[in-house]
Amino acid sequence: MGRLFDNVPRRFFNPLAAVSSGNTSQLYASCLLSFNQAFAMSAQVSRETLRDAVVDILLAEHVTDFEDPETGAEVEAGPAGTEASGSDDGGKTADLAQQRMAFASRILSYLSQDDIGWLEEGFDSSTFRRTYMMTEQAMILAGYIERASSLRVDEMSNYLYNTYLALDDFSRHLKLRKNNNPYTSVIVNAYTNISNLCGSLKILRRSMKRIVKSVTGKLTFEELMDHLTEYLDGDFIGEFTRLVNNENVSLFSGPVITMLHRLMRDADIRNLLVEDCMRTNKDRNLSREGAERLILLGDIVYHGPRNDLPEEYAPKKVIAMLNPLRDKILCIRGNCDTEVDQMVLEFSVLSEQAILFVNGKTLVLKHGHRLSGIDLPPVEPGEYLVCGHTHVPKMEMREGGYWYINPGSVSLPK
Repeated sequence: MGRLFDNVPRRFFNPLAAVSSGNTSQLYASCLLSFNQAFAMSAQVSRETLRDAVVDILLAEHVTDFEDPETGAEVEAGPAGTEASGSDDGGKTADLAQQRMAFASRILSYLSQDDIGWLEEGFDSSTFRRTYMMTEQAMILAGYIERASSLRVDEMSNYLYNTYLALDDFSRHLKLRKNNNPYTSVIVNAYTNISNLCGSLKILRRSMKRIVKSVTGKLTFEELMDHLTEYLDGDFIGEFTRLVNNENVSLFSGPVITMLHRLMRDADIRNLLVEDCMRTNKDRNLSREGAERLILLGDIVYHGPRNDLPEEYAPKKVIAMLNPLRDKILCIRGNCDTEVDQMVLEFSVLSEQAILFVNGKTLVLKHGHRLSGIDLPPVEPGEYLVCGHTHVPKMEMREGGYWYINPGSVSLPK
């Protein structure tokens, strides 16, 4: 699980806590919900459209104190518009309208700052107008606000039904589906739905405990009945009733368990699930690290006679783990790698050396068991020679002005 502020800007939640003399945090929550509706039909929305949406919210919530969300200073009105003509209040209405428009524009600028990150500025090349796009994190936050505001949860019975559909589809079309990411489409799907169901049931349990505790503290019969009526009319009770009384549990839980057991008893399917799981998790790890390639510096499968075997020594598992990543691997041959190893590995392991150019740096890749005389590759001053072989991590400047780097060993570190 990643850390929250690795994925959202530093001040992402600040607008929801912004309170000034005339505005509350509901203003920005209302803006976010309005934006979510506007972006439902289009990936880009013009600045004018969003500004008008904010103005409508300011009017609906009777906001009259237009304080800058950053400085707290009053936002001045922009250039006078046509509203002043025909007004009989000395132009006060027109001034207020202009100030409201200026404040709405300031809100958009504030929410599009990099460290807030609700909106991203764009440009429509067809109309030559400024536009905005709503960030993914802001969409998720808007969805949470909608759910929290209405105290609604998803229909519980749907989670079981969706799990059943995914397993049933995979079981019925096994030959077509088995090579189409079975772990992601079946196991992750089932786990996500069942986890969501458990989460909803936990919320229901906590809600029941909270209300029962409130009920037991009531003194009069009328207060007790009012509380019970409120409890029984809640969304949670209706969803739980449909989950149980409509026999959804007995209808779907048995087939779901049966299909899962059948899949896991099939050795071929089990191996496919494990392989897809490894590939999926490795891809996620590489993506999380921002890596485009996985570099292996030799001795992939065989350890060599000088090293003791660790308890978890399992070459076949190494093969199963690496083959799904064949498109991302760049491998150098080690002194223990042979043509027999190449027969079971789906990426090249027999290249003696490679040269990479990364961000203006030159990296020469070798296994490192021969680094003298003609076996030493031509490495220029300031370049990097990256080797394995010794299993000892090291980084040092060597004679000739190049850097020697050894990352060590994952399985047999020394």
